[in-house]
Amino acid sequence: MSAPAIWVIPVAHSDLATITFTSGSTGVPKGVVHNQRTVLHGAMNHINHIRIGAGDRLTQLYTYDTGAGTACLYGALLNGASLNLFDIRARGFAELADWLAEEKITVYHSVPQVFRHLVAALGPDVSLPELRLIRLGGEATSIADVQLYRQRFAKTAILQVSMGSTEIAPIRGLFIDGDTRLDGSIVPTGYEMPDTDVLILDDDGHEVAPGIA
Repeated sequence: MSAPAIWVIPVAHSDLATITFTSGSTGVPKGVVHNQRTVLHGAMNHINHIRIGAGDRLTQLYTYDTGAGTACLYGALLNGASLNLFDIRARGFAELADWLAEEKITVYHSVPQVFRHLVAALGPDVSLPELRLIRLGGEATSIADVQLYRQRFAKTAILQVSMGSTEIAPIRGLFIDGDTRLDGSIVPTGYEMPDTDVLILDDDGHEVAPGIA
């Protein structure tokens, strides 16, 4: 019996990898094209930043056509970690709280608004001892969110806030624990991701000088 044929498809770093969509904050969602190099670079930063390993169990609460959904997908699959899917619209926040415990989730990722609903749905007997990281992004994280994290989760869990966009992925991030000092009402966006530059270009694709709209 002959060996099965192996299909080798050459892929260049500039080839199309994904089309992800904005949240529609500007009125109408628009598709953003990412090539292979961009996706792998973003996945590398995501993986290295939160130290994803084969023993991790990640949530997949986003759809795959968003930047955050892509990060969850490749963050898990490129490391042999478990990717755990949950449909919030179909199952609700009360079931999400129980599901996190049942699935022994170690890395939770959502927008702050979903996180607030989750905390409100957490019963007094719900324990999430395996949860080591809560990652919030996609919109501003408030001091009240940090307080919720400190009140309802174990000291072994770390909160990470990030800032980015569909076009450029996360470019800054900050880790927060029970001892992190935060002054004022604004949560800082943290420190820049490695090997990431943001260029502002004009309509002709040329870099815009400082001070020019």
